[in-house]
Amino acid sequence: MQNNNKREKDRKVLVVALLGVTALALTAAVSFGVTTFSAQAGGTGSYQTGTLLLSKTNSSGTCLSSSNSAGSITTNINAACAGSDLGSGTTNVPQVNQTSTVTLTNQGSINSASGLTLTTGACSAVAAPYGSSALNPLSSGSDTAGFCGKVDVTIFSTTTGKCVYPVAAGACPAPSSSNTLVTLASASPLALATSLAAGASVGLTITTQLDASATNADQGLAANATMTYTLGQ
Repeated sequence: MQNNNKREKDRKVLVVALLGVTALALTAAVSFGVTTFSAQAGGTGSYQTGTLLLSKTNSSGTCLSSSNSAGSITTNINAACAGSDLGSGTTNVPQVNQTSTVTLTNQGSINSASGLTLTTGACSAVAAPYGSSALNPLSSGSDTAGFCGKVDVTIFSTTTGKCVYPVAAGACPAPSSSNTLVTLASASPLALATSLAAGASVGLTITTQLDASATNADQGLAANATMTYTLGQ
């Protein structure tokens, strides 16, 4: 009887030992050999800004708002574009008009939602004397204070078919003393376009004329006014 009990006890001990070894083996398998299913997809995130660039073309050529021929944008303001948007004539006389054309283009990749405007600064007149010899001495008129008010001006949009200055639903009226470089500055800024898509342009025809009220005191003078075109996002 005692031998039977001993054998039964030894058998239970062996079973417990085997169970322990099996548990250790399973633990090792889970820890070092078995993983869950997985999958991955990757790439590089990229964030890029667009550009809002304005080009102006007149009789002297084309300039960019970036003011850098290499294409680098700094202030994106170019106040030194060549040529006169008021015409290139230097021998104007009363009641004979001259016209100039200006084309403004959104050269950037961003559509302009707030549009294009023109701001004309206060006009100033200076002597622009002609002549260089004893028989033809340097000379000019004295009406520098009133000359800007005698330069009549109109601005027509060839894009919309409407007069921008003075504002009219169609063609501009004939130049007159009602619309001069003085009143143009007072009316600024002028809306040239309420929006301008990337690649789109606005064309302007600017007509100037020396008013019929001009006298000899207006000879040999030059009127200067800054004309700033602004394209907004």
